[in-house]
Amino acid sequence: MEQVFEARLLDRHSAPDGGPAYMTIRIGDSVISVMRPLEDRPTSSALYVYVRDVDAVYRRAIEAGTRSVEEPTSAVQGDRMATVIDPFGNQWTIASRIEQVSVEELHRRLTALARAERDERCQ
Repeated sequence: MEQVFEARLLDRHSAPDGGPAYMTIRIGDSVISVMRPLEDRPTSSALYVYVRDVDAVYRRAIEAGTRSVEEPTSAVQGDRMATVIDPFGNQWTIASRIEQVSVEELHRRLTALARAERDERCQ
């Protein structure tokens, strides 16, 4: 994830098999620690990270071996976003704010989206 987010590695520890056990990175002004799943805790984490260019970060993530969950798309709340899962099972949603949406406008959009989904199910 260092290359994907242009992060700075702060700390890294290897597991007995030589692979990474966990690492701490700095993305912008945020410090994030990620680790491989443990036997008794197979799910790692879900992170929502704001970046400048979702499409570029998504491409780097795919090239680095993450699995795509959702390709870049524009969402009703004003974010352009995509979701990937890293080799440790951590889910990373990457987003950029592309539009400031008022509470009233967000409510209108969510109501319209729910109505459209309901109409689609009823057909």
